[in-house]
Amino acid sequence: MDSVPSRRQEQASGSRPLTLDSRLPGISRPSTSEATGDAIRVRGARTHNLKNVDVEIPRNRLVVITGVSGSGKSSLAFDTLLAEGQRQYIQSLSIYARQFFDQMERPDVDHIDGLQPTIAIDQRQGNPSPRSTVATITEIYDYLRLLLARAGDVACPNCGTPIAQQTPAEIEITIRALPSETRVMLLAPMVRGRRGTHRDAVEAIQKAGFVRVRVDGAVYPIEDMPALVAQKTHDIEAVVDRVVIRAGIEARLAESVRLALKHGDGVVLVAFQTPEAKAAASNGDDWQERVLNTRYACPSCGTSIGEIEPRTFSFNSPYGACPTCHGLGVVGLPEAVGNGHSKGKSNGAPQSVSIPADAEVCPDCHGTRLRPEARACRLGNLAVHEITALSVAAALEFFKQLKFAPDRGPVAEPIVAEIVRRLEFLMRVGTDYLSLDRSADTLSGGERQRVRLATGIGSGLVGVLYLLDEPSIGLHPRDNERLTASLRDLERQGNTVVVVEHDEMLMRASDYLIDMGPGAGSRGGHIVAQGTPDVVSQIETSLTGGYLSGRLAIPVPTTRRKPAKTRVLQLTGATAHNLANVDVEIPLGLFVCVTGVSGSGKSSLVVDTLARALARKLNGAEARPAPHSSLRGVSQLERLVEIDQSPIGRTPRSNPATYTGIWDDIRQVFAATKQARQRGYRVGRFSFNTKGGRCEECEGQGVRRIEMNFLPDLEVTCPVCHGARFNRQTLAVKFRDRSIADVLAVSVDEAVVFFENHESIRRLLATLADVGLGYLTLGQASTTLSGGEAQRIKLATELGRATSGNTMYILDEPTTGLHSDDIRRLLGVLNRLVDGGNSMLVIEHNLDVIKTADWVIDLGPEGGAGGGRVVVAGTPEDVAACDASHTGEFLRSVIKANSAATPRAII
Repeated sequence: MDSVPSRRQEQASGSRPLTLDSRLPGISRPSTSEATGDAIRVRGARTHNLKNVDVEIPRNRLVVITGVSGSGKSSLAFDTLLAEGQRQYIQSLSIYARQFFDQMERPDVDHIDGLQPTIAIDQRQGNPSPRSTVATITEIYDYLRLLLARAGDVACPNCGTPIAQQTPAEIEITIRALPSETRVMLLAPMVRGRRGTHRDAVEAIQKAGFVRVRVDGAVYPIEDMPALVAQKTHDIEAVVDRVVIRAGIEARLAESVRLALKHGDGVVLVAFQTPEAKAAASNGDDWQERVLNTRYACPSCGTSIGEIEPRTFSFNSPYGACPTCHGLGVVGLPEAVGNGHSKGKSNGAPQSVSIPADAEVCPDCHGTRLRPEARACRLGNLAVHEITALSVAAALEFFKQLKFAPDRGPVAEPIVAEIVRRLEFLMRVGTDYLSLDRSADTLSGGERQRVRLATGIGSGLVGVLYLLDEPSIGLHPRDNERLTASLRDLERQGNTVVVVEHDEMLMRASDYLIDMGPGAGSRGGHIVAQGTPDVVSQIETSLTGGYLSGRLAIPVPTTRRKPAKTRVLQLTGATAHNLANVDVEIPLGLFVCVTGVSGSGKSSLVVDTLARALARKLNGAEARPAPHSSLRGVSQLERLVEIDQSPIGRTPRSNPATYTGIWDDIRQVFAATKQARQRGYRVGRFSFNTKGGRCEECEGQGVRRIEMNFLPDLEVTCPVCHGARFNRQTLAVKFRDRSIADVLAVSVDEAVVFFENHESIRRLLATLADVGLGYLTLGQASTTLSGGEAQRIKLATELGRATSGNTMYILDEPTTGLHSDDIRRLLGVLNRLVDGGNSMLVIEHNLDVIKTADWVIDLGPEGGAGGGRVVVAGTPEDVAACDASHTGEFLRSVIKANSAATPRAII
């Protein structure tokens, strides 16, 4: 869009003067009096910690909202803009339709003008199904099924011979070849696996003069046929004839076959009972079935298959799924997982399910999920499961070179064009290394968001507000340019793109930048600065501007810890996923970073192989590590601590205080007060999870949920405890003039001072503050925490425990959701752990983290099949000097910039 640079130049030239925000002295912001009509205007936003925010967001531009963790970015973007956009859309629907939507709470805002229809592309998993893949999410698989059904080459699932059509005479010969005295029932399929009452099909059977019908496997006289349930799927066949194989039936069989083919649209279903089968059967289940048709029959072995339809290739349909594993590719799973969902619920939401990594592969379909006839059909010499096993990049090349016969071209070429278009979108968002059959529940949050982004680009919508939550997560700097180009594609289509982001490259590429702050929690919720990136970088009060301008920086260490030859982990022969028989040495007692472009094999090496192997040997875990030859040096470690971004709890009853364990100590403090002792209150009295001290009206939740059908479920403050969660008698006990409920409501920073005389509590609270979580309240529900916040709570919990050293810490992208200033604080915590004699292994793309590490292991050089090898291992300077390393290319400029400039480095 050619007009964008010129508008940015106009803004950067100072045409929008900065004024003083009267609500936050000393913080500059653009004057709202100069607002243009082409903007989304938010007035009086007070959602969560927002302080009556007024802001104007340019429409049809790429806008980035940034700020320190907890400053109110998501509150503005998702809890205000998205919630109001969703509310406006749902209000346009009928009352009946509204009840089927999970509606967000109405935002606390005076009004929003100019809001477009709003779509959120975030990292949330939703209710993941083990049946969902990259191909199904993007609908590529739907087009591929259609293509195979209309233009695929059908082969015999038994012997692999190409299948040709059978003539009616050949069908008669096949039936007469059955053993003598075999009872045969000739059926004409009328309905296969469709919902409805199907009165038209029944009337057609009656009109044709047939007196019997088979419905869902049971035969009835047509006048006694039961009523069908419209909501269920049904199979309906007309019973054309019932004969016994013996001499002299040739004429009758020929006429019956002709009638069955006529009414069955070229297909006849033969149900037969041989004398031997009847004699051997003990339960009456002695009938067999064969599908014979004039379309698909093997000339070598006589095998026939039903009509090839798109659902033949669907592992989510009983007509395509492998009957042994029901389309999952593995066997021996619990029923809930096998059905693709969980029966358990938490806070009204289905639990996430996934297939265990060590699940047994289905012995019949060998993990392909499909029945034999689907696997036998080919396109360009590849079966459907072989096509979906290709990476996005390889699949794009495959479909581009496909050629079709003249009679198939008009049907196939438009379908191929749509598949190619969607694959190109996936390439542009940096997911070229993903295989099409990659299960959705194995994707990282960033990968999932970029796959959905590709789908959004392909939708072709215009005039929409797209909201994205850190799409750069898990993305190497090399791939950021492609991500930015994808966001520009959305904008060029005539949409507004608002991104919550910390990545410096994406911030610099934006048209407009909104910096939230100045602090987190109650100290945030203001707009510190807004304008073009150049304008924001000049504002002294903006932390983001300081890092953009270079006034603030995380310095490159002047000295690094040296690896000791005797203290090293040696992993050999790692072959998980794309790992090419990798051998790697990981020095112990150091801060080690594993890097590489997206899909290079970092998680396969560290999480699937090394972490699981260490967990088995050090922690007694049962999960099997990915294939590898050996792991040496484990005896030098005492334990493994793996800190990921999974939630610290799945219910609102879980919170930072309960997870870290300080809640037990706090309850001990209250139980030891004079008031508690006088009343005979013990520790259990101060728990909101058990009877006795909690409010029984709300059962210690503080709120009551009221189902409103077509309106959002309503959470109302408990009328008895008024949200305190405890009963009146428990709240009467005070420690330093605060009740137990008051303590839950204080921030971590306040609690550090409040419990300064209780070392066990203060120490853990201080570590929470050290990792940048001082703004959280002790009682904040775990369900409201981001993945990055959950990971830092786990890290702080480990840091607060006494340790003798010799612990291996493994973290997967700990900078997720962190501002540069939060990363500075996090690095201080990680280095404290290493200084205590521990080993730190971090998967990371952030250059500030990589440049401060003692040792870097760079995988690649590319993603997918082009990766899986160690490109270079050594100090950051060694990696920067390696021309073959994509990480080194970007690291080189960062180290050079730090050594050349003299910013006010923050340590």
